[in-house]
Amino acid sequence: MMTQDIFVRIRALDDRKIIKLLRYLGPMFFKDPRIRRLLDFEEKAGPLAALAVLAPSKKKALLDTNRSIWLARMLLSAFAAQPRFAEVLAKALDSVQQDELVLETQVPLGLITDSLRLLASAHIAETGGAVNRNLITDYQTPDALVKIAQIALAAESTPSPIQWSLPYPNIAVDDVHPVIAVDDVHPIIAVDDVHPIIAVDDVHPIIAVDDVHPIITVDDVHPVAPIRSSLREVYPDIAVDDVHPVANTIVRFTVSLSPQETTDTAGAVRLPETPPEFEHKLLVHLLFGTSSAWDTLTWSVQRGTIKTASFALPAPAIQGRRALVEARANFYLNQRWCGEGQRNLDVRRDSTVAMQTNIPLPKTPPWRRDLVLQPDAHPPDLTVRIQKGTIPGDFSWTCLSPHLKFPPPAKEGDNRMSLKEDAANFVRMTFAPFANMPLESLKMAELEGAGEKIYRSTPKYFRDCYWTLWHKAAAGGFKFNSVQIITDEPCMPWELMRLSDLTRAPHVAPELLAIRHCVGRWLADESASMRQWISVSKAAVSASSYDGISGVSGKLPWAAKEHKLMVDTYRADEVPLTSERLRGFLEGGVAQALHIACHGQMSIIDPDASYLLMEDTPQKLTPLLVARHEVCNGFGRQHPLVFLNACDVGAIGASLSLVAGFPAAFLYAGASALVSPLWAINDERAQKIAEEFYREAFVASGGKPLGAVLRDIRARWKEEKHLTYLAYVLYGDPMAQVDYH
Repeated sequence: MMTQDIFVRIRALDDRKIIKLLRYLGPMFFKDPRIRRLLDFEEKAGPLAALAVLAPSKKKALLDTNRSIWLARMLLSAFAAQPRFAEVLAKALDSVQQDELVLETQVPLGLITDSLRLLASAHIAETGGAVNRNLITDYQTPDALVKIAQIALAAESTPSPIQWSLPYPNIAVDDVHPVIAVDDVHPIIAVDDVHPIIAVDDVHPIIAVDDVHPIITVDDVHPVAPIRSSLREVYPDIAVDDVHPVANTIVRFTVSLSPQETTDTAGAVRLPETPPEFEHKLLVHLLFGTSSAWDTLTWSVQRGTIKTASFALPAPAIQGRRALVEARANFYLNQRWCGEGQRNLDVRRDSTVAMQTNIPLPKTPPWRRDLVLQPDAHPPDLTVRIQKGTIPGDFSWTCLSPHLKFPPPAKEGDNRMSLKEDAANFVRMTFAPFANMPLESLKMAELEGAGEKIYRSTPKYFRDCYWTLWHKAAAGGFKFNSVQIITDEPCMPWELMRLSDLTRAPHVAPELLAIRHCVGRWLADESASMRQWISVSKAAVSASSYDGISGVSGKLPWAAKEHKLMVDTYRADEVPLTSERLRGFLEGGVAQALHIACHGQMSIIDPDASYLLMEDTPQKLTPLLVARHEVCNGFGRQHPLVFLNACDVGAIGASLSLVAGFPAAFLYAGASALVSPLWAINDERAQKIAEEFYREAFVASGGKPLGAVLRDIRARWKEEKHLTYLAYVLYGDPMAQVDYH
């Protein structure tokens, strides 16, 4: 194949030609936003500028040439892994062998090599510690080179570790390369350039703030929309040595992936479309009863399951003569959850109990319909999976991080927690005394205590994993910014746990999880369409102050302000808050963002009985109207961002009504992300929070990550002395960005 031939040719080049080739292709590399983010120019611009003006002798003493050339090889290997760039790279290789390449292009050698060295320094744990330059030999296979390139770039395990975003993505063989034209009469660094990049008296350094045509500017922090890959659906197969095990005996499991659905395993996994020979390496976490274990699985289109995941777990103790016990396998690609498989086993009290002849297939989870994986998405720094156990109120926690491998729980039960009371009742009893009223210092201290109570309810395993990761990050090498919670428990505000631990972190000041980190949650049982890049070209708003509406006593003047904000600033289409008009929009409307501000009545006992109050009251919008086929194929096909500002009907003083039913309904219908207060808000601060959210998030080419926007909003709760700032949660990827255009 052409790609394999290119890998061989890259390995055969000497260092001088590697540098020449990289200089030739430099503009393509540095126009890619992910490369720019990896190099972290907004934070490294100072050191880079200092390198740019150093005298050559000092620069040589400071920088490791070998590492930069090694990383140059890695970048070229990653570039070669993109099949659609094979022709242009092959053409460049033909030219470099004949010394016909342009010596200087719009990205000068100094900037490339300095950037590579900064990249090596920033990822020294992943690069220098994991792979030695001497390992790159003529005997290295293309797959191994891709893997090394992925380590060097901290990229995903796909055949295209960098999702290129070029202004001319389809590059023909006869492309004259307008960016890197051979006859460029104004090269940035010509051979006889009187102002070389490393000259001390350079009056126009390449990254100067006043450069009128900068390649990479210090304040350019908004990446362009990455190119999307199509997805392939494959099906889990959980094979067991005994489908009728006796309690407390060992059961051996073998997990594989198949192109067809199997008869005894439900679920699905979606993987990026790749060349047939490319091997996907997945982490598999198997849960059976109260036990769990990890293993890896390797799969390719060409060869199917190359390596199965194998487990040996005990059948759980049961009550009664027999019980159907579910074995569940969670699959992770690039540290991101990408699917799940389940099968039932007939666990018997002892061998005298007759075997069940027909074991039913577990119900297919609703998220299978719309599972979306973005191969170019950055994994969260910590993923926490909170999964229902076999006993009501019992939950098992799993932790995963791209920065380190957590050891398994030291003993059985360390990763389990049991809610002693109903989660919704716990939240109401804990936070109701603080709702809808200013907080005095004593109340604020009580609220901090409530956050510590939530932290103490988490299992020992989570606390061990969290603080291990925190201390590793504090020691340097990576940043601990984001936390993704995938939960089967919708009510508990894990975001508000106060991280205070006198044993694991005695000298670390306590802080709420969602203020220390960007946090996003996801309801695993409802959908799996969260995206890290949300493109919005059209918004819609449905809001009402209820002025002049009889039968509605409480007016919402700030809802009218939210309506005006969306229409005037973001050119939102107006959707009247009436039952037929809003339902019609949900079934056939076109928008990638929807803002709703209105009264609602919430029922945590029966979430489907919750409703949003329409202007044509007593008509109402319920979760059952949202979570329907027509909405999935209508508004849901846009995979929108939804902002739901629900204000509880008649709630005053110390009351707290959990927003129930609607987050799950919108996620099921196809929403990529949803922002909502965890409990209904009756305060004009809701309008100010919405205004700040859109100002920070709705930016052309990508605003601040949604998790970061909400983190900054929550951080003001002490200054503002109000619980409203802590109420908002993000259902979605904490690092998701909106490209508003």
